[in-house]
Amino acid sequence: MEYGFISCLPIIVLMVGAMLTKRITEMLALAAFTGAILLYKGDFIRGFVEVLYETFSSWSLQFVFIILFSFGGLIKLFQTSGAISGFGNILNKYASGPKKPLVLAWILGILMFVDDFLNTLTVCFSLRELTDRNGIPREHLSMQAAILAASMASLVPFSSWAGFHIGLISDEGLAFMDYAKAIPFMFFPIIGVICCLLVDVNIIKKHGALKAAYDRVAQGGSPIPHDEGESAMLQMDMEEDVAPSSAWNVIVPLVAMVTGTFIFDFDLTYGCIISIIVQMVMYMAQRLMSPKKFVDDFLDGAKSMFPLMVLVTFAFTLSNVNGKLGFFEYMIAKIGAVVPGTLLPAMAFLLVALATFATAGYWSMQVISVPIFLPLAAALGVNPSIIVAAIMSGVSFGCCYCFYSDNIIMTAAGSEVSNLRQIKTSTTYVVPCAVLSFICYLIAGFIF
Repeated sequence: MEYGFISCLPIIVLMVGAMLTKRITEMLALAAFTGAILLYKGDFIRGFVEVLYETFSSWSLQFVFIILFSFGGLIKLFQTSGAISGFGNILNKYASGPKKPLVLAWILGILMFVDDFLNTLTVCFSLRELTDRNGIPREHLSMQAAILAASMASLVPFSSWAGFHIGLISDEGLAFMDYAKAIPFMFFPIIGVICCLLVDVNIIKKHGALKAAYDRVAQGGSPIPHDEGESAMLQMDMEEDVAPSSAWNVIVPLVAMVTGTFIFDFDLTYGCIISIIVQMVMYMAQRLMSPKKFVDDFLDGAKSMFPLMVLVTFAFTLSNVNGKLGFFEYMIAKIGAVVPGTLLPAMAFLLVALATFATAGYWSMQVISVPIFLPLAAALGVNPSIIVAAIMSGVSFGCCYCFYSDNIIMTAAGSEVSNLRQIKTSTTYVVPCAVLSFICYLIAGFIF
């Protein structure tokens, strides 16, 4: 059955409800339930439960749970071992003032290209104390972390996103080199990376919500925003009265994580497990904690991720429901099929961006859009590399601008900045980047 415009109703419920109530998890659940009513009608309760079972059986959701559980424990151990304090003390010697900490965060965001989860969590948790001490509002750190994570995961052909996408385009007769040729045309990630650096060094001035955040801190306010009725999905307070330990207690486990992720085919699960083992060996060898305290602290950190797990579950459930309603196909195929060749790159970017923004389904968007736009490009004589770039640019924009995407959720976990506040802060910068990218694809469609 084709639902047409009706397939948009769950998204409308989510968007309107979230803006009115500022309650993300509840609105995700309500939107998913609305979709179940549309799908199963009188038997909607049974249908909703079946969709939940299907969602929990998803490899993607299981992966997210493992990463959340692991990072919660890892960060708690970094805190209670004194590693975070020691690492922060070292950084503070070389990166003080209003610009250097942000440039350091930018460099770290570039280096952590392997996976967007690894990127956002590592950057935010490692540097938030440093930015706090230097009067930099958390909103700036969270905005930059979200943009860089989505951008670098697209731009580097060895990231988890790129590996997944190369597998998809191989079904259409393309290969690794075709993805590599697309990188210079990935306008949104490129512009986003440059924009972040220019804002860091104040070449691009602070505007909108970001300027308001800096004004708040300048007037003696907290670097962490506290708004009534609006909160981050995770509150993980730093441990007090913990003696700083060696900065290597942070560096070595993180290097082990990245190395393990590379060795095991870019699977962050293996990297997390290896990092935890390295932490256990290092911290116990230095007598920073007993085996019992190690396990207790790890579990305390893992339990703190439960609110995020609930939110992610309903986000995946909504994405599942949208897929059954045909929302993705309605958004992309209906309009994309009538676009002339010269406009195809721009329209591919716009449609994928809008669909990803509306659904947070940046993995599913790749699965759906590749077999639609690449054959269409071949039929119209459009350079396939530009279409690959347009799809990845659209996914990158939607990922870092959808208030319930995994990227934004993870950034909220690390920065303690609420989902909605992140979007308010980034609007002044992300939207112009998207508009400029759209113009670039219009030009590319006529030139290439």
